[in-house]
Amino acid sequence: MFCCRVLMALRLASGLRGNVYIAKFIIVMGLLALTQNLFTGGLLLIGQLKGYEAAIPWKIIAISVIGGWVACMPLAALQLFVSTAWSSFAAPLAINVIFTLPNILIVNSEKFGLYYPWAQPFLLMMPGQGESFGALNVSFETLFIVVIGSLFYFFYQDLPIFKEKKSSILLIGGCFSFYVVNL
Repeated sequence: MFCCRVLMALRLASGLRGNVYIAKFIIVMGLLALTQNLFTGGLLLIGQLKGYEAAIPWKIIAISVIGGWVACMPLAALQLFVSTAWSSFAAPLAINVIFTLPNILIVNSEKFGLYYPWAQPFLLMMPGQGESFGALNVSFETLFIVVIGSLFYFFYQDLPIFKEKKSSILLIGGCFSFYVVNL
């Protein structure tokens, strides 16, 4: 029900189509935050089950989890862009899978690893341990600037396109219902 309330509150606030796009982005980022929290819980649970007695490195875990969440923002904006361009859900899903597979090679590239959106979550979630190959030797600050820049680029490329579409069908996870929005 929270998803519906977010969409309705933003929709009723000023009646702008851009609010629907922003609400969709907020919901996706909320679900990604939940996923990152589940990852953290799983990490701590496995450490407990394995019997690790060392102190939990909270700072490293927090930086990795928050960095991964921030690095997913450009991907979420890009996925919303592709979803806006095509009415079929299969095309955006296929594009995401196709561009995820080359990560193994691209993340090791000094030239392209930093700028490849699908490699950025991995790079920001890796704790800095002095690796000196590929994009792994890029500073955290540089990578963070590139991630925020690509977020703004992808977000503001799609927002005008989304505003001009005639209608949009929204499937909101957790609400189990379809909404047809004619704006």
